[in-house]
Amino acid sequence: MHMAEVPYSIEAHWYSDLLSFFSDTSNLAAWGAITGTIGVLAGLINLVLRVREHIRDQSKIAAEPVFDFTINPEEANPKFSIVVRAIGRRTVTLDKVEYYYQPSEERFSFLRKHYMWKRRKWVSHDEIQPNNQPVQLSEGTSRTVPISPSRVKNIRHIRRVRIVDQAGRGWRVKWPGRKEITFLTSQDKIKHCEKTTDDKFCKLVGYRAGDKWYVTVQWSSGDLFRSIASRYFSYRDRASFERKFGDLQENQIDRFLSGEITKFE
Repeated sequence: MHMAEVPYSIEAHWYSDLLSFFSDTSNLAAWGAITGTIGVLAGLINLVLRVREHIRDQSKIAAEPVFDFTINPEEANPKFSIVVRAIGRRTVTLDKVEYYYQPSEERFSFLRKHYMWKRRKWVSHDEIQPNNQPVQLSEGTSRTVPISPSRVKNIRHIRRVRIVDQAGRGWRVKWPGRKEITFLTSQDKIKHCEKTTDDKFCKLVGYRAGDKWYVTVQWSSGDLFRSIASRYFSYRDRASFERKFGDLQENQIDRFLSGEITKFE
């Protein structure tokens, strides 16, 4: 009697191979090690993500100084400030700005200076509460805190600045080093030129304020005391400043005095 052929079952073959694989203890141990490693890695990744999320949920700010000047014909007036930005998700309430001064360039070592700062010596602060109203920053918002004139006067002796919130937490301001802050907060009068005629007057001043160079020009025609106009030009590099000053001094001033032009470009 002829027996019918049983069709080959792929599912049954796969199942039997799997049972055969796990019946070997060495294969089972290896598989356990692989799955365990995958579990550990997944746990570590989850932990890192949760820590990052926790850090982002905290109050956090970033602060940096801005050394601007108000430009006048003869000189520039300092207009320094600190821009405070909230980069954490939780709202932060600003309290004060702490300034750490260099006691002396010669007598105090690096370690002794920090020891005195820790004991709150050579440290002073300014409140950040205009009109006695608390300043709150939410994520993505910023606040410009002016640096008071008394601080500007001695700004070259400030070595560290911190923003402190009402909970007592502090954040360092990205304060420049000694040489850089001396350059950024100082100004030098570089050039000067003045020409007059019977009915016209023109004065040219060139100076550096911070990291920019300025050319200011004053002029008048007719009444020398009542019709004075002025404007200034600013440049990021010394070469452009020199070219502009030369053009005004050697070309435009004479054209103005002769009546060819009435203003400076």
